[in-house]
Amino acid sequence: MKKIRTVLALAVLVPMLSACGPAPEDVCEHMMGIMKKELGEALPMSDDDLKKAKEECVKSATAEKEKMGAMEYKKQASCIMDANSFADMEKCEKKEEKK
Repeated sequence: MKKIRTVLALAVLVPMLSACGPAPEDVCEHMMGIMKKELGEALPMSDDDLKKAKEECVKSATAEKEKMGAMEYKKQASCIMDANSFADMEKCEKKEEKK
């Protein structure tokens, strides 16, 4: 009986653990970092504007996570976290559009 409870507990927890992915805050921070790196001095935003943009990004990413589900969000967020340029991030969007 104890083995059955253990198996059932794992069956419930494994999907939750595998659905974990980068937090929206981390994804947005990474995206802002790429934007700063690629645009450099040409970045037309003040620090306050960047902070507001990040806050909006987090809200949007959180809503998108709810909309698409944890597993799909994890795939896209992980792709973005692996990106090192705008071109890499575009590939993440194209992967999502193909579905």
